[in-house]
Amino acid sequence: MLVIRKLSACEAGDLRDHLRRLSAADRRLRFGHGVKAAGVERYVDARDWARTWTVGAFDGPHLRGVVELHRCGPWWAMTAELSVSVEGRYQNQGLGTRLVAQALLVARNRGFRTVYLLCLPENRPIQRIVRKFAGEITAVEGDIEARIHPMRATPLSVMAEAFGDGCSLLQGLWSQEPEVANDRPAQHRAEPTKASPRLRPAA
Repeated sequence: MLVIRKLSACEAGDLRDHLRRLSAADRRLRFGHGVKAAGVERYVDARDWARTWTVGAFDGPHLRGVVELHRCGPWWAMTAELSVSVEGRYQNQGLGTRLVAQALLVARNRGFRTVYLLCLPENRPIQRIVRKFAGEITAVEGDIEARIHPMRATPLSVMAEAFGDGCSLLQGLWSQEPEVANDRPAQHRAEPTKASPRLRPAA
């Protein structure tokens, strides 16, 4: 079960692992040019979490899709840039659309008036997603620029985001794997055992 929720700065490692798992072709579509593992490290390390909202899709403990909403320019411009990445086996299932919809809700509730996205001309999937949200698409110096104008925030939209956050929290708790109980009662063990720290799976 996929859990879609916002990420915090302490989950930078999950974002790094996700971007490293992308194929070379998908990473090129995400960044607009080829990026190697070292480039991913630099990108995540330099990321300003105070100016960026990140909505991710988790399949169990693994982050499989991400939409990043980054504030651009001075605060009064109320403009943000959008970027999208979905791992190969999760593509063509509507996940990108769901992530963009949630990111636009975040943008709406924070008063952003314009959300734009730059992509390569061959990135047809993201262009189709933008059109679903009445986005304007134009060619700019060999790239494609898409602009979406979110609606104004309302009490209902704020409640919708809060409700989604609550549901995601419950889904995350529900999807955690239960610990396997030892068949023997604890008092029959010869020695108490020390639990090992849970390690993050390698990318």
